[in-house]
Amino acid sequence: MAALSSALILVLAIGIAVGTLGGRHPAEPGGAATAPEIAAATRGARWVTGPAGKLLQAVNADLAALAAGQRAGRRGVAQRAGRQLAAAAGAALSGPMPPVDAKIYRSALKGFERAGMYIDNGKFSKASTLLNAGDTDIAKVTSKANHPAGVSHRDAVIEPNGQ
Repeated sequence: MAALSSALILVLAIGIAVGTLGGRHPAEPGGAATAPEIAAATRGARWVTGPAGKLLQAVNADLAALAAGQRAGRRGVAQRAGRQLAAAAGAALSGPMPPVDAKIYRSALKGFERAGMYIDNGKFSKASTLLNAGDTDIAKVTSKANHPAGVSHRDAVIEPNGQ
């Protein structure tokens, strides 16, 4: 159950990251962001909001369905969600890799794929460790990829003292 609650936290975190980047410019609360503005906002914004983000959202939706099925005690629903999780993780593996920590991302998706297969076969206890590790790793990668880009010294505006 702990694995599933952490899965829901991951779903929420990625949903917030994709939602905030995809719809608005950080400096303008009501304005829509253009692609160059989004790309400038974070190093991996294009990756998070592009096709890879959609593939990752599918993985997250299946994690949420899995958690809901298990919470409700509906083993068949959870097994079906496990099957879908395995397929979504496999699709994400064939999609674009993040600009940072691609190896960790790939490992997490392979773990989700394996966990989904275990769950589909009714081996819920074997999936728990893989789900926990995958949640942690995906959260690390997406937060690193979505980290605000640093300003280089040559782009900085130098002002006289006192201003």
